[in-house]
Amino acid sequence: MINIETLKRILIILYVGLATAITAFSQSAADSSSPELDQLYVHLDKSFYATGETLWYKVYFLYQDTSSVKSNIVYLDLISPTGEVLVHQKLLRDHLHTHGEINIPPDWEEGYYTLRCYTRWNLNFGDDAIYQQRIPIYNPYENLVSSASTPPVAQTVIKSNKRDLNISLQTRQQVYGKNDDVQVTITVTDAAQQPVNANLSLAVLDTDLINLDENTTVAERQSFPDTSIDPVSLNYTPEEALALAMTVASPTTSELVSSQFISVYRVEDQEFINTSIEQGELSVSLPNFFGSRTFQIHNHNPFQAASPSVAVHSILDSLPSPKLLDSSPSRTPEVERYLRLSKLRNKLQEIFESSPPPSAGNTALQTNTFIPNKTYSIDKFQLMKTVEDFVSNVLVKASISSDDGQKSVRLFDPIDQRYLEDNPWYMINGYLTTLEEEVLAMSLSQIEKIDIFLQPKTVAQQFPFLMARGGVIAIYTKDKKPPTDFIAERNTFTWQGFHSPLPFEGQRRVESQDDKVPDFRPLVYWEPVIETDEQGRAVVTFPNSKAISQFSIQVSGVSVKGDYGEATTTYETQFAP
Repeated sequence: MINIETLKRILIILYVGLATAITAFSQSAADSSSPELDQLYVHLDKSFYATGETLWYKVYFLYQDTSSVKSNIVYLDLISPTGEVLVHQKLLRDHLHTHGEINIPPDWEEGYYTLRCYTRWNLNFGDDAIYQQRIPIYNPYENLVSSASTPPVAQTVIKSNKRDLNISLQTRQQVYGKNDDVQVTITVTDAAQQPVNANLSLAVLDTDLINLDENTTVAERQSFPDTSIDPVSLNYTPEEALALAMTVASPTTSELVSSQFISVYRVEDQEFINTSIEQGELSVSLPNFFGSRTFQIHNHNPFQAASPSVAVHSILDSLPSPKLLDSSPSRTPEVERYLRLSKLRNKLQEIFESSPPPSAGNTALQTNTFIPNKTYSIDKFQLMKTVEDFVSNVLVKASISSDDGQKSVRLFDPIDQRYLEDNPWYMINGYLTTLEEEVLAMSLSQIEKIDIFLQPKTVAQQFPFLMARGGVIAIYTKDKKPPTDFIAERNTFTWQGFHSPLPFEGQRRVESQDDKVPDFRPLVYWEPVIETDEQGRAVVTFPNSKAISQFSIQVSGVSVKGDYGEATTTYETQFAP
């Protein structure tokens, strides 16, 4: 028989063993669910640029499938040689990629620029989780001394060793004529030689213009390791949609505002988001939009200032300062030749350009979003001078009183047979303001129409409900411009949504065989979105350059699982192929 002491020892051993196993299991579970960073990689159309050119790019999420990616928003910055953020773009993820472009102005200083790409989630993993690449940008119009005899700055090119995709490129023919269409067939397979659905990007370069000395054209580039790295902290949550964060304070005392009646108003869309705020910190989710929008923040608490002071937060405030290079990119004889040709292309474009650049579209405000109780066409009231005259003589029973020299309007609701209890809000070309004296003094000759919203149900259905206390007078001027004299800067600001990618201009097929402008572009073609079919194949056709040269076709891409691959092939253009 087992005595009591032996039984106790057995139980203790079993308890310790069980505890150890539970601890090991818990640790294993924790390790298996440890957070992984978004592994980003940027494919650029070229390795260096001249001012006046366009930088085309595509961002890839590597080694993750779509379901495991935490971030829907990607940020891309271009930083000057002095550390100034010149371009800040917000990109919407599409599966495992996104793309865009950066126009490089002609007057930028020559030097090494830093391209930085990241997600908000990756800020938890420290500086190493921010993708950075040095990009030489030359200014053809800067009279710099050639530095061909100066040893180039040592550059480090770090590229991931993992290539899970096999990408093969096959041109329809090896030699083309100047006006031919070039066709390339892309085939993608995995390590087992099975066809793969992949998303690819393709760049076609004139090797005579682009392939310069590697030490002077390829700058430092970072790729993440294949395994996850431990987070430094978990202070930043993944971004799934646009979110506007800001601090709201009293304009007179600077005290942080707490209110249940805050509205975030998108002017161009004439949409309100009603929310509350505690101790001045406001974060509100927004529907996705591309380009910029003007926002106004209003406080509808009648005992607080209607137009508070707003400080908008930027993700740039959370980023470390980039490491800058003291040196400038070397101007070798090959670079000097490229810059001379760049100036020649610019001059030819200036001389022969006949069509204006594509328009950004009509940016006029949509003025028919709101449904008023009454609309007045002002061309019928031209004998009146000001808005005050119109309110006094046209609006039924509206009263204008003067207390302490300040004029105050009260609208009358004919349905309920009562005066509204508060001053109306004024909307001028879609912008809200409470500057009543200034609005009443507006000249009626500048105004096209006036809409009146005074019935509580009508107002509450379209505006924050507390605006029904005074109603709304909407004024639309003939010039339809933003009313800068009535906009309070402290609560009105422009905020960028997602960057809307432009199409590559080389996609326009030249119709005439004898164009006036020679087509000698270093970047012949750029296609950021290519999808392979179930057989892992895709066929791309593009218009050839008119240069007699050799051309390089460079392709990068990821599978639906985030496996990465790249490939390069060449073709030639001759006079008589």
